[in-house]
Order: sequence, then C-alpha cells, then structure tokens
Amino acid sequence: MIQDRYVCAYYKLIGKSKKKKMLRFILRHLANFHLKYALKLNRGCFCCSSKEGDVIISLTSFPARINNLWMVIETLLRQTVKPKIIYIWLSKDQFPDFSVIPESLKRMSGRGVEIRLVDNDIRSHKKYYYVFKEHPNDLILLADDDIIYPSNLIESLIAARQKSNADKVVSHKYGYRIKHNPDGSLMPYNSWGAFYSAYEGDDLFFGSGGGTLIRPADLLPDVLNIHLALRLCPIADDIWLNAMAKMGGCHYVKVKDGPILPVLCKNDKPLFMHNIRNNQNDCQIQAISDFYKKEIYKNIF
Repeated sequence: MIQDRYVCAYYKLIGKSKKKKMLRFILRHLANFHLKYALKLNRGCFCCSSKEGDVIISLTSFPARINNLWMVIETLLRQTVKPKIIYIWLSKDQFPDFSVIPESLKRMSGRGVEIRLVDNDIRSHKKYYYVFKEHPNDLILLADDDIIYPSNLIESLIAARQKSNADKVVSHKYGYRIKHNPDGSLMPYNSWGAFYSAYEGDDLFFGSGGGTLIRPADLLPDVLNIHLALRLCPIADDIWLNAMAKMGGCHYVKVKDGPILPVLCKNDKPLFMHNIRNNQNDCQIQAISDFYKKEIYKNIF
C-alpha cells in the first residue's frame, strides 16, 4: 500500500537520526508532501482486500486539522481488512453546518465514511462517547486525526484480541508502562515514557487515539457518564478510558509498531502537549483516583 511505502522509508531514515531534530523535521515534511499527492493520484484504490471486518472506526477533529483529515481517512480506508464504517464526530460549535466541511471529506461519504455534527463540544471525548452510545457491543477502533496508519492496522489489532477469550483493549501506535516509586506511590506521568514494542500486562497505559480496539460493553458503565468524565478528565480522554477499562476488568495488549508519522498541519496545538507541559495528566489522574476510592478500585493506576 502507498502509505506503507512512505512510512517504511520514513522509519528507515528516522531510525538513524533520532537525536537530529532538524532532520526529523525535514523528513516529516517531505513525507507529508509526497504522500499527499500519492494518495490523491490513487484514490480509486482505497482498499487492498475485499474482506470486511466487524470493526467500526471513530474519530474527531477540529478546525486546525480538518483540511488534512482526508489523508488520515484515506489510510483507514486502505486496509487489508475493511472497516464497517468510519464515523467523524464534529462539534457544531466549530462546524455549524456541512457547508464549512471540506469537499475532500464530503466526497468520502460514498465510501463508508459518515460525518456527524453534534451539539456542544466535549473536545477529545467526542472520539468515543457518541459511538459507544450507539454501538455498545461492537468492536470500536479509536483513531486520531493526525496519524498516517499502516494498511494492516485493523488486521493486527483483531489478531491480537483473538489470541485469548479475555476482554482486551488492544493498542497499536504507542503505550506507556505505568511506573511506581518504591513505596508504591505513582510516579509522574512524564516519567513513564512511551514505547513501541509488543507487550501485554495490566501496567500498560494505552494511548487511546493511536489505533486502539475497544468493545464498549467491556468497560465500566460510567464510561458514558460524560458529565463526570468532563469534571474529572476534561482534556484527557485517554486517562478516562484507561480507568474505565481497568475498572471494567479489561486486559491490555500492545502490538509492535515503530515511530509515528504525523500528518502535519499549520497552527496545530496538540492537546497532549498542553497536558504534558503543564502536568495536567497528573492532575486528572489524581482526580479520577480520588473519586473512585472504593477498595475494589484502589489501584486504578
């Protein structure tokens, strides 16, 4: 697949220059430039298999990224196992009607993509909230709006989940190993460190949008208490989902992957940078831990 060739080439080059920020910057921009035109020229070849899976893909976006979102969707359509449908949840506060939606996205409506405009703005929680309400028993693949996904994303996640009968949350792009001090107290989130190798264990913290497979019914029912989610974790849907999965009794799996090739957008200010730089992740982890003080939930993180 087209995206695989570009991502593999990027990985190969970036692996030799991990400490060279300027070279990484140049390589990412070159990869984005060439991939954009390659995808446009080959829009007719949007899947590499006629095999349809049982996975629903869900994601959200905002104005700074909306014009390049079609690139992400293209890579999700070009899968070895096709998704049943791809939902894009957009807030009416930012997109009042379909007239402001880029044509590059509206053209995808006939290819299994459904754009939903929703009231209010619950920020990154849009990624999971509405689809969980509508499809509680389906397998949902949560995706981000700024990542080039490999063509075997769905296939690899399904294979990892099917290895056992346990309820599993399977993540793809990145994960974190939760770290504790010798006295058992939780170390700061920024000290955990992302990793990309395969791993299975309950000390895994999954990144919800890097390509994460979840069945809503496996989670704690509180996952749909959006008012509570916004009070405890207003800008960190991944912290909320990790807690709901842990308290729901899920097991965590991380499949092997390499560094992320992002879709670059002008004036983009990623939410995770705000959380990390201002230690907001630690504040939200503490808030959810304090709220669920029952003995059964005492070790959420």
